[in-house]
Amino acid sequence: MGEPELISESVEKCFVCGAEKMEIKNYIHDAGLVGKVLLSVWSCSSCGYRSVDVKPWETRTPVTLQFRIESVEDLNVLVYRSPMGEVSIPELGLEIEPGTNSQGNITTVEGILEEVLEFFPEDKVEEVMKAKEGKIPFTLVIRDPTGSSFIKSERVKVIS
Repeated sequence: MGEPELISESVEKCFVCGAEKMEIKNYIHDAGLVGKVLLSVWSCSSCGYRSVDVKPWETRTPVTLQFRIESVEDLNVLVYRSPMGEVSIPELGLEIEPGTNSQGNITTVEGILEEVLEFFPEDKVEEVMKAKEGKIPFTLVIRDPTGSSFIKSERVKVIS
């Protein structure tokens, strides 16, 4: 894994402030387990707007990953969800589908629960909190048509 390779760059009109100072750079980077990714960096020298997006460059075989969380230690397992990855936790009735501006995300199982807490209906928050504290077992499922997502555990079931 070396340095990212610059594949294109341009200066465009900033969609935030309107100045012709939005610099857009696209790189290809070998991200190891994730494979090659496209890094897009947008920055405006006029208003200071900055955005970085990561998307898979290579398409792999679609995959479904299942990981059973049974202990507090399992909450610390590393998870990468690609921009196309769909996350669900059937026991909690949780489904997260990627949107048109979805970005890849590296976090932990606990981090996923933390992220969804703010969007969960009030009557379900208690269940999510119990899961986040390791008090109830549950299954994390990621369906990824690009095959780029992963859950870093030997106990993950991979269904292609």
